[in-house]
Amino acid sequence: MIAKNSRSAHRQLGREVGIKGRAEHLVRVLRVLPHYFRLKSRIEAAGLDRIREKYRPLLTGESPALAKGKYLRLGGYLRRDLSRAVELGLHDGEPLKVLDLGSGAGYFLFVCEYFGHSALGIDVPARDDEPRDRQIMHRFYADMIDLLKLRRTFGTIRPFEALPSLEGEPFDLVTAHQVSFHWDNLPSPWGVSEWRFFLDDLRSKSTSNWRLAMTLNPDMETGLLVEPEVRRLFEEEGARIRGWSVTLEGH
Repeated sequence: MIAKNSRSAHRQLGREVGIKGRAEHLVRVLRVLPHYFRLKSRIEAAGLDRIREKYRPLLTGESPALAKGKYLRLGGYLRRDLSRAVELGLHDGEPLKVLDLGSGAGYFLFVCEYFGHSALGIDVPARDDEPRDRQIMHRFYADMIDLLKLRRTFGTIRPFEALPSLEGEPFDLVTAHQVSFHWDNLPSPWGVSEWRFFLDDLRSKSTSNWRLAMTLNPDMETGLLVEPEVRRLFEEEGARIRGWSVTLEGH
């Protein structure tokens, strides 16, 4: 029953995002198209083919995460992160200091730098005891970060643990895309206390008028984005919640 309800919740949330976002998506596509071709050309000129040749034999099987070689598909990731940047107004504004949580291969960082911002990524460090597919992903991320000459540090987001001191503090904008640190590999999802600690920690590393823009993955068992009491906390903080996205103007 839980699995059935979870699938239903995921479908409903997906419909909500799809219906509300179609017109906005078309506008974003038109906005990002010229930037997309320039960015794609720069990444390819930096030596993307060398990365593709190195990882194509590795990112093609053995697990669902790697089976379709999705990490080598520059186009989809670049369009997605360009759309995120435009939606956040990064294509037209004063230079900002940006912290991206869960930076992965660094495409969003690259887009931020392209628009004239100073961006720092933070991601979990590799571990020797991880499954092979995770180790490959970490090596791929590291090679892409080096290829694009981006700045990244390591840290793990855990309940009631502050992030390390970071180069570039204080930040104007903190972003996180498709993250699940609030429930993944935990005995229970984060509650109000965990989220309040997390938000306060980000505030301590940010400017007085900072912004937080997150896209959260729903809990795989319940289908919930966050617990109902956490949603109320976000609303009390003045956050806008739409689909999987949570945007907060810092104060």
